[in-house]
Amino acid sequence: MRVLKTTLHSNVSSPFLADAIACLQAVKLGFSLGLRSVTIRGDSKTVIKKCQSTERDKSIIGAIISDIKSYSLLFHEVSF
Repeated sequence: MRVLKTTLHSNVSSPFLADAIACLQAVKLGFSLGLRSVTIRGDSKTVIKKCQSTERDKSIIGAIISDIKSYSLLFHEVSF
């Protein structure tokens, strides 16, 4: 199953923040659809690496990365 979602946000200060928000929206959408496995694709290699890391992220997008990781625990399989 392939799902796409478009959301408009204002006052997003950087492309990294925009990609992190998109990734968070993707895992939330997967959860709301009741999926057990999701593959998240994004443009930012930095955001993907932060999502895959086991270390706590201290950057400006750290809170969003933390939320992504929390939602990721609800799936049997998540790949970025």
